[in-house]
Amino acid sequence: MNKSHLSLLAPLGILAAFSGTADAASLSFAPSAQRGLEVGGRVTADLVVSDLGETGAPSLGGFSVEILFDEAVLGFNSASFGGSLGAIVSDDPFDFTADAYGEVTPGTGDVALLETSYLLPAELDALQSDSFVLATLAFDVASLGSTTLSFGAVELTNAFGNVIADPKLNNGFVPIPATASLMVPGLGLMGWLRRRRKARASA
Repeated sequence: MNKSHLSLLAPLGILAAFSGTADAASLSFAPSAQRGLEVGGRVTADLVVSDLGETGAPSLGGFSVEILFDEAVLGFNSASFGGSLGAIVSDDPFDFTADAYGEVTPGTGDVALLETSYLLPAELDALQSDSFVLATLAFDVASLGSTTLSFGAVELTNAFGNVIADPKLNNGFVPIPATASLMVPGLGLMGWLRRRRKARASA
């Protein structure tokens, strides 16, 4: 996964000297489990960061997150960023007139998300709460079964561009049960067998 743009998190590199070292964060999916899904349907899940400071340091300045899933069960459809690192208005990572830059890179059984903010630390402090949505992901249901949404490589940086060490990672679970429509043929067969047995017993 490409992490080259993380160096853009603090265009004024001297700010890094004033950052703290006690940052912490957690990543999770919302909802953590999904039910009532059908083949051909759509699954959405929010990637959520939490355990940050409430309208204060440490704020999140950027992230690079790889999300893993079973491609036999789910197919990646799309991803949109949440906006809490600033508005993304350009595809150019060096367009510093934008608030932020984001990148989505689908793979085979994985998707990589990268976002870096060009806002100042005080602006990020005011923009972010303790918990917020980093991105919303959409998947197409390909087959029956179940899969976890899990984390591969993860890197979070604070508003000064320093790495937030050892974030807590909470996987999600997506079961795809047999739907009622798929059960109908089986119920019909059971009814036919029952009638046949009844006819034999009365013969």
